[in-house]
Amino acid sequence: MSLGIVANHVTCSIISMTFISLANSITMAGCFLVYAITAVASVVFVYMRLLETKGRSLEDIDVLFAK
Repeated sequence: MSLGIVANHVTCSIISMTFISLANSITMAGCFLVYAITAVASVVFVYMRLLETKGRSLEDIDVLFAK
């Protein structure tokens, strides 16, 4: 859980630091397009790379992540 909090804090910091300069250089719509493409790419990455753990025991999950 703490790793998720750190990732959220880092992501929010990056967005806060880049938003105004990015919006000024490529317009507001372009800025949101860049953020939307990044979000879609993140969802695709998570869907493709994370293993399904529904219905598995902790021992089975441990074996999956040990590979």
